[in-house]
Amino acid sequence: MNGQRALLVILQRTLGRYVAARCGVPPSCVSDWASGRKRPCARSRAALEACYGIPAKAWLTDASKH
Repeated sequence: MNGQRALLVILQRTLGRYVAARCGVPPSCVSDWASGRKRPCARSRAALEACYGIPAKAWLTDASKH
């Protein structure tokens, strides 16, 4: 599963603002990641992995292959 899809699963049960707070970013960043407009930076990928179990490398895969 790629990072965007994994984040969308988490956002079904957790508000984006809580994900943002745990990652230390504005809620708009989480919205951008979820929509695919942007990918999280290395620090944010590490936070998503630590807090939610989304592997940092999941954001580096080509979403079109999934």
